[in-house]
Amino acid sequence: MPFRPVPKNLQNIAECIALVGLGLFAFWINMAAGQRGFFAFDQSIVFDGGYRIFSGQIPYKDFLLWTGPIAYALQAVFFWCLGVNYTAYLVSAAIFNAAAAFLAVAIVRMLFPASRLLAYVAGLLTA
Repeated sequence: MPFRPVPKNLQNIAECIALVGLGLFAFWINMAAGQRGFFAFDQSIVFDGGYRIFSGQIPYKDFLLWTGPIAYALQAVFFWCLGVNYTAYLVSAAIFNAAAAFLAVAIVRMLFPASRLLAYVAGLLTA
């Protein structure tokens, strides 16, 4: 029996399933790790900065920042959408973790187009 390659549409379906699975895993693993507790020394900086921007304060005018204002502004958007609570903080981290896993897959696929497995392993390790 001659070898028949897998039809292209089945490859696309399998890749979509793999990407959805990777995104769900990246989201879940971040939420599960975040449920362990709030680490005040590391996490309170972004939480407090996001809350201050959410409350109407202006960075560098009303309060000082250790880094650029992008992370704080994004956290303020999540506070606006989900309320000021720890769950909003975890959801924002989980979404960005899933985005980082997708970016890892995309970058490795650009660098090594023939190796799809390597790309998904990179995404899994990034998650």
